[in-house]
Amino acid sequence: MKLLIVDDEIQIREGMKDGIDWAKLGIQKVDDADGYNAWHLFQKERYEIVLLDIRMPGMDGIELSRRIMDLQPETRIMILSGYSDFKYAQSAIQIGVVNYELKPVNADKVIDFVRQSVQTFELNNIRNLQHQQYQKLSKNNLIKKLLSGSESPEDALKFKEYFGFSLSDPVCCILAETDGDFQGAPEYRPDTIASSVFKECRCAVYQGTENDTLVIYRIDLSPKGLREYTEIWKNRIASKIPGNLFITVSHAGCAEKLSDLYLQCKSLQSCRLYHAALSVLYYDDMEIIPDVMQFSFQAKKEFYHSIEEKNYFSIERILNHAFGEMQEKKCYSVQAVLQFCREAIETVKLAIPDSPAEFNGALFRKLPQKLEFYKEHLLKYCKCMIDHITASPENSYHTAVLQVIDYLKCNYEQPVTVEQMAKLANKTPNYFSALFKNTTGQPFHKYLTSLRIDMAKKLICESSLKVYEISAKVGFQDYKYFAKVFYELEGCSISEYRRRKTQPAKN
Repeated sequence: MKLLIVDDEIQIREGMKDGIDWAKLGIQKVDDADGYNAWHLFQKERYEIVLLDIRMPGMDGIELSRRIMDLQPETRIMILSGYSDFKYAQSAIQIGVVNYELKPVNADKVIDFVRQSVQTFELNNIRNLQHQQYQKLSKNNLIKKLLSGSESPEDALKFKEYFGFSLSDPVCCILAETDGDFQGAPEYRPDTIASSVFKECRCAVYQGTENDTLVIYRIDLSPKGLREYTEIWKNRIASKIPGNLFITVSHAGCAEKLSDLYLQCKSLQSCRLYHAALSVLYYDDMEIIPDVMQFSFQAKKEFYHSIEEKNYFSIERILNHAFGEMQEKKCYSVQAVLQFCREAIETVKLAIPDSPAEFNGALFRKLPQKLEFYKEHLLKYCKCMIDHITASPENSYHTAVLQVIDYLKCNYEQPVTVEQMAKLANKTPNYFSALFKNTTGQPFHKYLTSLRIDMAKKLICESSLKVYEISAKVGFQDYKYFAKVFYELEGCSISEYRRRKTQPAKN
């Protein structure tokens, strides 16, 4: 909170400035000025509290107070006057001056005024924050209701009141989804960034989840085009939040059909399989995305025999061809690719009846939505099943442990305990711990730590994330402990490891 002392006598200004412990009263910045400079200084700094004399050359206290209250009505002003003329006090009260004291003024009165002013501002700030939160919640609830396809005449009136345009106006939906973790100041949130980027035009911003932000854009003659605004929004989000960002834009329609426009955006999310980490897709530019992708009869037959013969190279060739076709055509939804993976694993089960092969849809859905991740996971799964059959019984992976390992590879960033994994494997904690060590050769916690460090090494080499950001992303709660464990396992610090891996080798 800032305070300005205005008087034409410098010794009075400096005496007040240095004679009171302003910081103890909650004042972070104290400035002083004469009548000539006070108005210009106030325009620049916008002080919350002003103490001023009434008779000054250039601009007197009454005129200065009038200008201040016109510019910033919430300012708390105390006039310190050497004149007891009632007209001065009357003018001050009419302007909105809070207090009018005759000189010489007791310091305690000034202190009481400042303390009360600080309390008033703090109370108003709390009320304003509560009002803003209530308004935001009301707006979010209204948009949520409209997205569900149900609205009433009262909702239409509220929408017009909240956002400045009606449900019959032409709009399009812009949906941003990121898989990055939001950590930072509120101004770094996607919805806050959207409010800033789209401030020149009429729009409604809806924060569905932490990773899902919707802009309802009113189509009109804005200074910039829709695509330019969207590109700016994409770049600003990407500069604040690490991870993949995918933005989809619906066809133009009226806000009354908001649920349909939103579904258009959601349907385009399937296309993120084929596009870069920072992409914008427009519904008008895309073809219909099919939800079915199946093996051809010949390919399925060949895949079956390759599994039966435990020919991993043939399996890899068949899957490379299938996923290459998906990438080339760029026309299959996530659901279609998941169905293909399910069919492949069911074929493994048919070819090797004794294998523990089982499609885990939840696990596949946790994978990053990129074709290479689905293909890599499917290849590893096939190899693991073949290894399970060909290995001797005493060295083979137990099905329950395989299930836990799959879970860990998709959830290593989450808090994980032996008890949780034992429950997942349907075993007691003690039995599970022994089983896990026997089948992997490592205690559970050591395996999990090694997995997290391996994931961290990838982030160190492939990103510019800071140590504490990498630590959080791979499941370490304390970045100092993460750095210590990394050094113990790798024999060097994180910065040294990054330098070695990113700098070209010297001949």
